[in-house]
Amino acid sequence: MENAEQFQELPVPELAALRQCLAELDLAPTVRQRLEYALSQSEEHVQRRLEEAAQHAQRSVLLGHIAARMVHALHNPLNAIFLHADVIEEEMRQPTVDSREQIGESIADIRTEVTRLYAVMQDYLALARLPALERAPEDLGTFLSDCALEMQAPAKARGITLHLQGLARLGAVLLHKATFRRAVLNLMQHALNAMPQGGTLTLRGRRTASQVTVEVRDTGSGIPEEQLDLLFEPFSPAGSESEWMGLSLYVARDTVAAHHGTIDVQSAPGKGTTFTITLSLVAADARR
Repeated sequence: MENAEQFQELPVPELAALRQCLAELDLAPTVRQRLEYALSQSEEHVQRRLEEAAQHAQRSVLLGHIAARMVHALHNPLNAIFLHADVIEEEMRQPTVDSREQIGESIADIRTEVTRLYAVMQDYLALARLPALERAPEDLGTFLSDCALEMQAPAKARGITLHLQGLARLGAVLLHKATFRRAVLNLMQHALNAMPQGGTLTLRGRRTASQVTVEVRDTGSGIPEEQLDLLFEPFSPAGSESEWMGLSLYVARDTVAAHHGTIDVQSAPGKGTTFTITLSLVAADARR
């Protein structure tokens, strides 16, 4: 699929012909200047539309690719759910002394598979709605505290301490809450996955005059340097150990970009990983 950059110098025949005619006409300097300005504006407008069309085509192809992988990869969790349902049915039909324990294990496994399916669908929906996000001012500290509360139980279950720093008085930023929530939770889940033996997950906020940064830091095994450049690419094995191979981090990167922010990562083997999101404050809040 062609990249949007390939359209940057794409000639527009009609506008090129107009520019040639303009060069041949004997016009007053002020008239020529105005016509050249109008023609330049038209060329920029056409170029922007071409770039937008290229980006839209790229996203459509990617979403189609992801959907195809979803159909294939969803077989495993669905099969596991059906298998455990059969086990529960059999234990209820012919109960034994171990039935209660067996049913409990099957229900726990079903919950795990359903959670995985839900996460995959949420990632896909987040990508699909990025081009049409409607953002509104939200208090970032409150938003992040809500995200942390949602991750408290899974962190505790893995022996991980969740530490919050500097979330008070971060100020307001423009957010599409559902989509940005998905990005933050994906980063926090990635941090949990990096600490299978337990550790500390820190969610830290810092504010400057016009911007705010959010750090998601873990004390896990770290990421090898050769994998950092591929970390945010879709289907990259550097992003995840699951069958989705980095889709969650790709969603996080594109979501932050759609919010006109940036995301950076610093990591070293044995020293943990820190993801840093930078966003602009709402203008009125930045002035205050």
